[in-house]
Amino acid sequence: MRRRLTAALLIGTGLLVFIDLWGEDQLVRRGWEGQFDSRILAQARALVTLTKTEAEGIELDFDDQAMPQFERAERPDFFQIWIEGDTVLERSRSLHGMDLERRGDRSTEPRFRDVELPDGRHGRSVQIDFYPQIDSADKTILNRDFEPRTLLHSTTPATLVLATDRLDLDRTLDTFQWTAVLMSVVSMTAMAIMFLLVVGGELKPLERLGEAVGRLGVDDLGQRLQLPNSRSELEPLIDKLNDLLARLEGSFQRERRFSSDVAHELRTPVAELRSLAEVARRWPEDRVATAAYFDDIQAISQRMERVIGNLLTLTRCEAGVESLHWETVDVASVVAQSWSRFSGLRTDSDRRLETSIATGSTLETDAAKLRMIVDNLLENAARYCPVGGSISCSYQVDEEGFSLQVKNPAPNLAPGDQERLFDRFWRKDLSRSDGMHSGLGLTLSQALAQEMGYTLAADLRNDLLTVSLSGPTRRA
Repeated sequence: MRRRLTAALLIGTGLLVFIDLWGEDQLVRRGWEGQFDSRILAQARALVTLTKTEAEGIELDFDDQAMPQFERAERPDFFQIWIEGDTVLERSRSLHGMDLERRGDRSTEPRFRDVELPDGRHGRSVQIDFYPQIDSADKTILNRDFEPRTLLHSTTPATLVLATDRLDLDRTLDTFQWTAVLMSVVSMTAMAIMFLLVVGGELKPLERLGEAVGRLGVDDLGQRLQLPNSRSELEPLIDKLNDLLARLEGSFQRERRFSSDVAHELRTPVAELRSLAEVARRWPEDRVATAAYFDDIQAISQRMERVIGNLLTLTRCEAGVESLHWETVDVASVVAQSWSRFSGLRTDSDRRLETSIATGSTLETDAAKLRMIVDNLLENAARYCPVGGSISCSYQVDEEGFSLQVKNPAPNLAPGDQERLFDRFWRKDLSRSDGMHSGLGLTLSQALAQEMGYTLAADLRNDLLTVSLSGPTRRA
């Protein structure tokens, strides 16, 4: 990652440096070429000024001493003047009778271009199309009948081409380019070293974090990542990783607890099934006993199915994946149906249910899960209520929400036992299973309540146990 990040930074910076270098080269080149063109244009205009129309015709008043650059032996400049098309008026001696290149069309603006000079050097030329001036001292010319526009210039077209070598300009541009390239190479080298140091230093905490994560195993999910002197930018990442570890730890704990609970709860019914099978095999001729065996097997199977179903529902609730189906239900009807099912399963009717629920009391909730909670609350109340006792169930609604309370005498419970009522498989006599009850009712009810956004709590005062289910009356 460090190498890729450094390479990406270098490539991006290199592109920026190249663009900047190219832009500067274009600006400098245009600036210096502009100055060079201005210099040769000034020389060309001087020659244009010296070209005049006199009585004898158009002449060039050229002084070799005033412009020695056209006469020197080494690196001379060149010029040539044409009039009336192809007639050569004058050319510099440096041309030795040769002609300079020119454009055939005429223009009112000076035209520059790179050319190859007659002696083979790389040069630059300027072409000016003009009309020679009339010599004002020549009276015979001025007395002629000229048009107003030709009082200062003749009507004879002329063309001047001046060319000079650009050796000094090219050397200057090459020096600038090589200097810029050298500075760019030095700058890129310095930036590469700086990027390696900076990126390496900035990624060091991230590498330490990766090493810490790599050392974690299945048995280390309870640990939390801590990097002393870590940068503030890594704190959100560390927090997210710690949250992930917490979720993984909870998931593994639920899986282990589920496996342990299933193994523990199914061990007794499986042993009972094996004993029934052995007895039935030993005395197969006893049809009455065999029929009783099948009844016992059915009861044991139903108990096993109920335990497994409750454990699966509990696991889904703890994982937050249990689906909810909201609807409006009649609370009094739910309580009555639950007590009817529960009392129908009992062989005695030694406990009474007293309800205090207003007619028409409704609640927006998951009907199936509310029935499971009420079933477990009434079953738990009947289990701890002494023979001949009374169980009360009330429902109240206020501004804060609803409260469904189930109260029953519980003389067998001691102070502090209410805190364990919601533990898995807890029973007062420490038995994990009594054949009819798995000890998961209140645990499952609390998980279902939390899944729906409710609160399920227990309170024990003066041997009176109160279990309260509370929450909002409508879905948030």
